Amino acid sequence: MLLDQKIVAANGRICMQIKAKSLLITVIKPVCHHLSRAFEDSKKRDLMDSASIHDLLLGTAAKESHLGKYLIQVNGIALGPWQIEPATHDDCCRYLKNKSNLKDITYNLLFGISSKDQLIWNVFYSCAIARIKYWMIPAPLPQENAYLTKEQYIHALGEYWDKWYNCNPKHGNAREFVECWEKYVE
Repeated sequence: MLLDQKIVAANGRICMQIKAKSLLITVIKPVCHHLSRAFEDSKKRDLMDSASIHDLLLGTAAKESHLGKYLIQVNGIALGPWQIEPATHDDCCRYLKNKSNLKDITYNLLFGISSKDQLIWNVFYSCAIARIKYWMIPAPLPQENAYLTKEQYIHALGEYWDKWYNCNPKHGNAREFVECWEKYVE
C-alpha cells in the first residue's frame, strides 16, 4: 500500500503519509528513469537516474512534507510532497523551454490542467519538477561511496539540500534533514 495505514487528524484536517519505500519504488525511481530517457548520452542518463538522486529526493520529501503529510505548506505557498513554490516551478519550466526532449518527457506526466495545481496531487509530476530543480544545480551530488558511514552520507545530502533546495535557514538545516531522514525514511 502506498499510503501509511494511519490517517491522522491534525488541526481538523485529514492527513496522509506516504511510506518511504513505496515513494522510492513507485514514484522516485520510475520518474528519474522516465526523465533519463531524454538523453542519448549514457553519462547524463546515469546522472539523471542515480542512487544519490533517489536518496536526495526521498530525503527532500521527508524534510519538506514529512513524506506527504503536508501537501500544502503550513503558513506558506509551497505545494506537494517536495513543497515546490510557484516561483520555483516557473524557474524549472523556463529551464525546460530550451531542453525539448526533457521538456516533452516531463510534460508527459501532466494531466491536462494547470501544472502548478498538479504539484499537490500528481506525485509523478511533482517529483519530476523537484528532480529538474536539482538537475539545474551545477554542483555534483554527494556519492555514498565517498563517505565512511551512511550517517556521513545522509548528512552530506542534508547539506546539499540546505544549500541548493532549501536556501532559507528559517525553514531548516542539514541537521533537521538528517532528523527527518531518521524519523521518516529509516
